[in-house]
Amino acid sequence: MFTYNGTERFLRLLELLVHTSVNNMKMSLKNIVVLTAISFLGITLTSCGSGSNTNSSSQSDLHQVSSGETTKTELPENKDYIFEPRGPLDDFKNSDEDELIISIGEWTHKNLCLQKVGRTNNDAKPTLDSSKPKIWPTIDYNWGIVSLENAKENGYRPGSEHGDLNGQTEGVMSNDGKGNTTTRPYKDDDEKESYLQSGACSKEYDNAESKSFDFHLTDDEDKKDVELITTPKTQAKSDTRVLSKVKEWSTCMKSAGFDYATPQEASSFAWPAEEPEDQEKRTAIKDFECKKSTGLMDVWYEVLHEKQRILIDQYRPILEKEKNHDKKRVEFAQKVIANNGKLD
Repeated sequence: MFTYNGTERFLRLLELLVHTSVNNMKMSLKNIVVLTAISFLGITLTSCGSGSNTNSSSQSDLHQVSSGETTKTELPENKDYIFEPRGPLDDFKNSDEDELIISIGEWTHKNLCLQKVGRTNNDAKPTLDSSKPKIWPTIDYNWGIVSLENAKENGYRPGSEHGDLNGQTEGVMSNDGKGNTTTRPYKDDDEKESYLQSGACSKEYDNAESKSFDFHLTDDEDKKDVELITTPKTQAKSDTRVLSKVKEWSTCMKSAGFDYATPQEASSFAWPAEEPEDQEKRTAIKDFECKKSTGLMDVWYEVLHEKQRILIDQYRPILEKEKNHDKKRVEFAQKVIANNGKLD
């Protein structure tokens, strides 16, 4: 089982899947999106096995700024990466501190759960840093490459640093509590059993959390929830400010000998080799550089968040319902912590 804090961010990156999954309930939709994202986005995920924790850490140069009840992540100036700034929908999500409480709740239960079967929890206790994503997508679903490092090493393909997430090779994915994740084969059958037992403990916590309160979106609410994801994107893509920047990007690419009208055209090109070759890497590098020099992504996020802000009042009841759901998750974790890991 894989978990990821901040699924909504990736929901917003996977518009196509969302469009084709309108009739699914919200939690099922999120699971589908996250599992599919693994195949083509550079997402740091950690499994719920032994020595792993269900959280990753933020980049070391991210720092926190307190603002009311929520904690905003202030993004650094990074010439090698394009960050998505905090948007209006983030105000309806848990703060970093709340996510940390949830992580510690599961970690505390896992300690007790593994102790009952004579095993030890090798996970480090989650910290504020380890409750946030270690890295963000290296490939953005809408715009392609957003990481210069990935462009240099992998072209338009997500990197393989996360190990085999398709289950072809079994092994231990471990987290040191600071977000540093490693993957290695099982030492023996006993370690494999311990790893699987740890996963069972995480599942036990998830099941108990789900049963502790009722959360359900009606078909109409689910449809509106999807609309809130897709509508702002559709509107932003056709906005003249964004289209103007796309033209600038294309001109920048042509100046270096790469004839592409849009970033989507470049990233979806049928690159022939199984492994990225120099031509693909050079194209991806210039693609990234042109995004930075033209400010395309800055304008995209500005317009996207503007469109989201306009729709918030219309969808506020659903957003508040989901926010209340997240609040109950925190309350459940607090009870588990107070009970030293017991779920009842």
